Amino acid sequence: MNMTINDLSQDQRDQLAKLADLPDHKIDTSDIPEVPSDSWSQARRSIHVGRRQEKRRS
Repeated sequence: MNMTINDLSQDQRDQLAKLADLPDHKIDTSDIPEVPSDSWSQARRSIHVGRRQEKRRS
């Protein structure tokens, strides 16, 4: 199942917007394990992520 922004409640969208505006240094990732660098060799950026970034910069 692919979830879209329309599947979220307004409260969930508001929470995501607050997280998106948070500077990286304010995000606590200490409970997330590091991913070995060789795991990234096959990684690909979603085309949707790139489009969202472009829209936000405009």
